Amino acid sequence: MALQTRAEATPSGTRGVKRNKHLPCPGWSQAGYCRRSFMEKLPTSFKALRYLPFLVASAFFMQMLDATILNTAIPTIARSFNSHPLQLHSLVTAYTLTVCVLIPASGWISDKLGSRRTFLLAISVFSAGSLLCALSTSIPMMTACRVIQGIGGAFLMPVGRLVVLRSYPRSMFVNVLNIVTIPALLGPLLGPVLGGIIAQYASWHWIFLINIPVGMAGLWATRKLMPDLKAVREQKFDWRGPCWLQWASPPREA
Repeated sequence: MALQTRAEATPSGTRGVKRNKHLPCPGWSQAGYCRRSFMEKLPTSFKALRYLPFLVASAFFMQMLDATILNTAIPTIARSFNSHPLQLHSLVTAYTLTVCVLIPASGWISDKLGSRRTFLLAISVFSAGSLLCALSTSIPMMTACRVIQGIGGAFLMPVGRLVVLRSYPRSMFVNVLNIVTIPALLGPLLGPVLGGIIAQYASWHWIFLINIPVGMAGLWATRKLMPDLKAVREQKFDWRGPCWLQWASPPREA
């Protein structure tokens, strides 16, 4: 359904808004998104809008959980590989650094491929990386698999938040972002606790294998609930921005 813009609502001869902003979203029963002049959007049903924040919140929780869940399980993994725990710091830093490096490119890739396809790809890569981590037989192999896991995790948070901001009217931003943000804040807190419990009473492999059923459920929910937002006008990626960001980051001491 086409929405009437502010420029169209301004009488002829009047100097109206020049930036072609759009009116607020209509009711939930009509459409579930605010149109932008550079985006192509598909109408979102009421049911999808009702459960979309919980889908994005689950992805946020899964991404943030895996950033800290290994902290308390490293001694157990080190004994499994006959190694010293200090030699496993790369398992934590590889995931975190990969997420930080690829976050700037997530918005551009989402606009190019579409939000639904990008989110499906991110969950698939994240789940595949988790499975490979569980099947790893050495520290270098697990480190490489954590990089794969971080590639998928880098797109979960920014793409999910982008979809939420483009799917709801401004009057609902606070309520929706509260639903999305709270699980993301709980993830780093519960990660060490869950990692220690799983390593103590089960096996460290389940730290990664638990992501597989969660990822499969996320793939099904994404196909049902995630709107497909895609840029109509192709834009070039700003390579200088991420390069300056990485250059300006303070160096870490070994």
